[in-house]
Amino acid sequence: MRVKKIATSGRERSANPIFKGDVDYQTLVGEDVSHDLSMSEVHFRNGARNKWHLHSTDQMLVITEGEGIVADEKEERVVSVGDVAFIPKATSFGSRALSSAATASRAPAMAASTSRLWR
Repeated sequence: MRVKKIATSGRERSANPIFKGDVDYQTLVGEDVSHDLSMSEVHFRNGARNKWHLHSTDQMLVITEGEGIVADEKEERVVSVGDVAFIPKATSFGSRALSSAATASRAPAMAASTSRLWR
């Protein structure tokens, strides 16, 4: 068993090219713990966003702070604290912060998830 507290002190600035703007990131469950799933916290600052992309597994976004937008090719939804967005595998989507900061915990169903970027 593993218990990990989500705390701002665990965040590090992300240099991942999927993000545009200031984004902090922390891995909550990684490949060192599980080969079946992963979970991380992504904190978007000052309107930061991610590029449109897709995953090879389903993904859930749990909004834990602020407001943002989650969009796929069919719709764009404003999300806020307490909302859960489900993105089916192979669905092109993107997200961004609306407020000065928005945080989402993301959980792909499988650690073997791959991302493909564009835009």
